[in-house]
Amino acid sequence: MERMTASPKVGAGKIALSTQLFTWVKRRVSAIGSAVRTLTRSNDVIPYSAIFTVPRHFSYPSQFSASDYPGLLFCHFVRGTGDEKVVTYWTDENHFKMSGGSFQSHMGLNDPDLAGFAVDLRPRIGLWKRYSLGEKIVGIAALFGAFSVIQNYLAVWISAPYVAMSYSEIGMLDVVEGGPIVVPINVLSEVLFAPEKVTFGTPTLRSQSTGATLTLNVDAPSLPNLSPAQSVQVKIIGTAPLLKKDRTSPEIYDLYITASAKAGIFRFPSAVSSGRRELRIWPTQARQSLTRIALLGSNTCELDGILYLSKPYPQGFRAEITSSSSTGDIADMNVAALTASDLTKSTAADRSTTKVEFRTPPFEKFEQYTYKVYLELFKPTTNQGCASWSSKVDVRFE
Repeated sequence: MERMTASPKVGAGKIALSTQLFTWVKRRVSAIGSAVRTLTRSNDVIPYSAIFTVPRHFSYPSQFSASDYPGLLFCHFVRGTGDEKVVTYWTDENHFKMSGGSFQSHMGLNDPDLAGFAVDLRPRIGLWKRYSLGEKIVGIAALFGAFSVIQNYLAVWISAPYVAMSYSEIGMLDVVEGGPIVVPINVLSEVLFAPEKVTFGTPTLRSQSTGATLTLNVDAPSLPNLSPAQSVQVKIIGTAPLLKKDRTSPEIYDLYITASAKAGIFRFPSAVSSGRRELRIWPTQARQSLTRIALLGSNTCELDGILYLSKPYPQGFRAEITSSSSTGDIADMNVAALTASDLTKSTAADRSTTKVEFRTPPFEKFEQYTYKVYLELFKPTTNQGCASWSSKVDVRFE
């Protein structure tokens, strides 16, 4: 009959783990026992007493103070029918030998009639008052230290994972089509007494307009040993998708970053997310589009346009807006542009053509430039009519 045996590696691992845990528990119990003994240990010093004979009606010298004699706890007279006695109590025998001589000399006393250790004392005081303040402090510190070690050790086994992920930069994320995507992420361990392991999932980009998805990568897919309160920066990397040729504005994607965190050995992993973040994919070249066409009054059309710029243009652009129509259709054209200046107009005699020229301000990368064109018509029109007239307006930025 074949006998089933456990894997030697698995069995050895369990035995080693059990031995380690037993040794740790034994040490912790020993530390707590030592702390308790420190708290409950009484004072080992034995007090000392000496009794002297004095004449009747003997009194203390002027300006006498027991505190002048180190180790003297207190002294008192015992008066009776015979000789009177002075009874003294000292902290211990050494203090009596050190200060007893000066006490006898100042008091004018002979050698003591009786001197010895005061034993079998029965003070009527509470348990807590039987021990010195120093021993109490040492004992309490030892207890706290022992429990702290227990907490620190058990945290490795039972701590719940707690990781905070946040973006290093605030605001919209902008990249150019076909260009590199680099998004820094801060990962912070908020577990106090145990290391954490953080494993990232696959970062995903999802288009808000089409729903198309794109996967990215993480430069450090796993953080195997994140110390308590340690913060590490990782980078989400990839390549931006190309825009459609007829698209004039940036396309917005939602970025999702997820991970799993594990702390205590006996704890299950916990899901972590950095939250949704918007990322705009910009066209490589400057592109423009009409964003709104509206009818103002009965015969004025308003055309709103935006110029999208993914690259910096320190010199700005020379803008030229031209409208051309048959005589008697367009009465006038005006342009309202952000910080536009030097507006000029010219009209040809044979055909109604109006041109407005101006220069734009300088631009940084990832900027939008807004402008408005007003067409004043000779005859009343409708919104559909304004949409038709917009095709007769030519806008150029050079």
